[in-house]
Amino acid sequence: MKILIANLVINFVIFLIAVHFVPGVYVRNIWKAVTAAAVYSGLVLFAKPIMAFLAFPITFMTLGLFILVIDISIVFLTSYLVAGFRVNGWRPAIILFAVTSIASFLTKIIF
Repeated sequence: MKILIANLVINFVIFLIAVHFVPGVYVRNIWKAVTAAAVYSGLVLFAKPIMAFLAFPITFMTLGLFILVIDISIVFLTSYLVAGFRVNGWRPAIILFAVTSIASFLTKIIF
């Protein structure tokens, strides 16, 4: 449980930092960024495993590449759910997902 909470907090901080450096991602103010980070972290933690389970046949046929579509759709879903957070197109969504995933992976290795 302690590792789960630490991972959630780390994803939260990484998302807050990445939002400010990725071009094409706009946040109205810091509170909208905090809200978007919380929603994104929650979706990655809870919705991604469910979506991956339901999309297993497609993921199997594409040799795992459909997981990228799921991850990018989580970024767009966060943009849809949070009013002051906007992602303009696929390229910023891919960059935001890549930055948060790589940073999260590196922190999992460290901890």
